[in-house]
Amino acid sequence: MQLQLRPATLSDIPDIVTIGLSAFRTNPMHARIFPRDLPASDAFWTSTLTDEFENNPNTHFLIVEDISPSTTTTSEDQKPTFVGFAKWNLVPANYVYPTPPKSEIWPADPALAEHFFGILFERHEALMGPRRHWYLELIGTREEYHGLGAGAMMVGWGTARADEEGVEAYLDSTPAGRRLYEKFGFEGVEMRWFLGGEEEEEYGECFMIRGARGRE
Repeated sequence: MQLQLRPATLSDIPDIVTIGLSAFRTNPMHARIFPRDLPASDAFWTSTLTDEFENNPNTHFLIVEDISPSTTTTSEDQKPTFVGFAKWNLVPANYVYPTPPKSEIWPADPALAEHFFGILFERHEALMGPRRHWYLELIGTREEYHGLGAGAMMVGWGTARADEEGVEAYLDSTPAGRRLYEKFGFEGVEMRWFLGGEEEEEYGECFMIRGARGRE
């Protein structure tokens, strides 16, 4: 296995959408808002990511590929395996935080989507305020590559840039991702709980900050 990190391009969006919907399929929040087999989920991700690629210079999409030689193809025909993606945002000082899309935009369960993402947006602004920082908004990897270093490559890319600037980094973590982020110095500062109805398991999202270090 030979993993390689590179900037994403517009042509990577279909793979990002496929891996994203697959990576979050067991997450109870995302499974209800973005059902994997619902065409509207694919359309939402595709249109949202395309808009940010084209219109937000502070958004940085990363790709990890496995470029190991295949035993079944020649080197000329070899296509790298798409392993995972991440979306880091450089949030400038005195940033005007956006509001989440309204209920009619979400693919499914719009009331839950508006509530869940509304809290994520609100807590980001409340916890980070006007301070310049790097924000890891999305990360996902192909299941068979879990634990093999792709996630660490993508998290490390953003924390290295935060250190170069001497600024904080921020993210909101699913339960599955928290251990990886802690290895890079992120600390949980707040939890919010969702779902937890009679037939639902309670779901917790952890808001995490990595303190400024590196250059003063």
